[in-house]
Amino acid sequence: MDYKLRELEREAARGNPDASRRALVEHRRAGTHAVLIPTSILYDGTEAGLKTQPALDFRKLLRTHTFANHNMGELDLCFRLFESVKFRSDIDISIQASYYHYCTPRQTLNDINAYTSWEISFYRPFSVEQTDEVIADPRFESGGILFDFPHQDVFSHYDSVAGRVPTEKIQDMVDFLRARFGLAV
Repeated sequence: MDYKLRELEREAARGNPDASRRALVEHRRAGTHAVLIPTSILYDGTEAGLKTQPALDFRKLLRTHTFANHNMGELDLCFRLFESVKFRSDIDISIQASYYHYCTPRQTLNDINAYTSWEISFYRPFSVEQTDEVIADPRFESGGILFDFPHQDVFSHYDSVAGRVPTEKIQDMVDFLRARFGLAV
């Protein structure tokens, strides 16, 4: 770790949120995986980043990967799959909306701004068998790299896919992931 980064971490430890944000950015530039970043920098830097990062509508990040069944003649019945949105530290989410996904309206629309809810998939380890025992994901617990992730309640303990998640909640999730990890390049 270089001198500049150590100084930023010291400033952050003294309670300077801007230093936390700058230290988090420097760790990202250095390619430090999130599990190696001190949690105080990770958490405080995320909070400061949420306040200062420029607005970015998540829908601008969606790129069509697959478009099928368009020979059926009706666009609203077609299957569309967007590429996953990738963040640094090997974090990615799948945000989907088409006739074949749990979204509102449940149609394939050309105008993705017309959707009011989406299907989202975020990898979380879960029990393979449907039992009362749930395998906890330490990334989401205190000290984990995804601690404080907003709207975790939309996911069940047994499923990594959540349906009909409102646009505003998806935006909160993407903003959080951008502030904490940055978009993958």
